[in-house]
Amino acid sequence: MKKFIIIIGLLLFIGGGVLLGISLSKGALSNASVELLHHEKSVDEAFNNIMLDIATADVVFEKSEDDKCMVLLDEREKYYHTVEVKDDTLTITAVDEYKFYERLVPTIGSMKVTIKLPHDTYNSVIIDIATGDIESKMNLTLNEFKVNGSTGDVSIENMNVNGEMNLDVSTGDISLLNTTCSTLNVDISTGKTNITNFNAGDITLIHTTGKVNFETVRAGKVTIDGSTGKVNLTDAIFTGHLFIKTSTGDVTFKDSDADTIEVIGDTADVTGNLLTGKTFITSTSTGKNRPQPGSTGNECKITTTTGDIIITVGN
Repeated sequence: MKKFIIIIGLLLFIGGGVLLGISLSKGALSNASVELLHHEKSVDEAFNNIMLDIATADVVFEKSEDDKCMVLLDEREKYYHTVEVKDDTLTITAVDEYKFYERLVPTIGSMKVTIKLPHDTYNSVIIDIATGDIESKMNLTLNEFKVNGSTGDVSIENMNVNGEMNLDVSTGDISLLNTTCSTLNVDISTGKTNITNFNAGDITLIHTTGKVNFETVRAGKVTIDGSTGKVNLTDAIFTGHLFIKTSTGDVTFKDSDADTIEVIGDTADVTGNLLTGKTFITSTSTGKNRPQPGSTGNECKITTTTGDIIITVGN
């Protein structure tokens, strides 16, 4: 009896597969576009805010060649985007009409949303995205810039944010270049963070796995709280307190400084040079402990479990 039930089950499974194959071969997937479709949508209404709700697509901001806003869409037949202006906000929303079996067809090319903006100044840009890169290289001035993403890189250049810049990314690299903001908040799980030629009031960076590079950065209070990954500071000068916490990853200072400094490491070397004298309070269980002797100034506290502490003062 048990063998009979197993045989019946196998026959039903095979029969279902055959029926599905016949259904697919007869065009059940004919409406599922495997190639990209290119659409252009002109936006005639004025707006001060931009809000994107995107599931799977890259997002690019560019300066318009004229005084009109244009949205360029690389999308699929049953995965497309609505574009509308409502309540002073340009809203772009993904619409997914694929049935589960239509997703079996392999797709060609990556979907993309390109927003060509006629002006340089807007109130806010808020992006909610699951999978896709975000890129903006145009001179853009905002009061708020916010990204909530799952998988994808964020690359921003030449942006001036008068208020907060919030970047929350699970997996992907973050690159900020020639950019300013009042407050920068970064929360990244896996990926590199490169911040170059950057000015901010306060910076809070929380990361799990990935390198952190600051180069030519000016800020007030700075917090870098990480688990695994090196932290490199080059020509990074902060007028407030600098706090760095890392489990596994070296911390390197090069021509950098802060009013007061605290570094907590588990398995990490802390090395390099500071620009001004400090009162060093250092401790390591296993490793060299060589802060520059005889220095005076504000407090610099460095604690590691396993790692060297070698810090000098001056260029």
